[in-house]
Amino acid sequence: MTAIIDVVLPIFAIILAGYLAGWRGLLGTDSSGGLNAYVYYIALPAMLFLALASVDPAELLDIAFLVVFFVPALAVAVASGFFARLLGHRRAAVWSLAGLAGAFANSGYMGIPLFVSAFGPEGTAPAALVTLVYGLVGVTLGVVMIEADVKSDVPSGARMRAIAAAIATNPMIMAPVLGLAVAVIGVPVIGPVHRFLDLLGQSAGPCALFALGLFLVKTRIGDGMVEVGVLSALKLVAQPLLTWWFAAAFFDLPPDRVSAAILLAALPSAATVFVLAERYGIYGQVASGTILVTTLLSLLTLSALVAVLPL
Repeated sequence: MTAIIDVVLPIFAIILAGYLAGWRGLLGTDSSGGLNAYVYYIALPAMLFLALASVDPAELLDIAFLVVFFVPALAVAVASGFFARLLGHRRAAVWSLAGLAGAFANSGYMGIPLFVSAFGPEGTAPAALVTLVYGLVGVTLGVVMIEADVKSDVPSGARMRAIAAAIATNPMIMAPVLGLAVAVIGVPVIGPVHRFLDLLGQSAGPCALFALGLFLVKTRIGDGMVEVGVLSALKLVAQPLLTWWFAAAFFDLPPDRVSAAILLAALPSAATVFVLAERYGIYGQVASGTILVTTLLSLLTLSALVAVLPL
């Protein structure tokens, strides 16, 4: 019970505070967008850069941990996209967004704050690494598939330039890449710069969680409840169970790493999925519904996991 109170409830209390502030209209109609922009473009990139620039690259390049986490995630993503195809969706952009909704964990906005509470600031490497790979692989592949779909009538040269620009200007990709490069090269982050990035990074978790609460005020499930229900079950039940089975059956990871992989797998769907859906005007209703349902239900699933897993 102490673990639940110390780790999970404070995170959801911040989300609830954001929800209540949005519900009461205390911060105005544009508060969610402004705060999300601050987190997305400034605070979270600063946290990711510093988290990756300040750790031992050998710890980050944990191939066994990556395989244990991402093989089940990929399997769930494929199953989610295939389910969308079975429901009659014919566009590759929808398959991509369904795959992300079913498997793209909210490792940046929720995973890092959760790991700070559970393991301390020095224990955020697994969440930072997963966020990095999600950004490099998940977001990149998602953007590529969506751009290729929505620009299918554009000449191939212009299409490739648009895709490259979308990837190169994504802060969730570039910040961790630069941080990893600094760590690999071995260049120290000097005192004033480290303090500046640290101050920005410390605001990422609370602001992201508060912004998520503001975002949930505007989210409605509406149509597509069956699709939302299946994607939510894949995200909160299938992915952590598959991760646990895969780790136990094929790998001999330390207990804390197995717990980290399972906790990350059990996180709700990332708000980034809705950002992509809204940006391209595709699949927004199901994406927002899945984020809403998985975020609310993860209070129960994460509480149960924090109570039973060795942290």
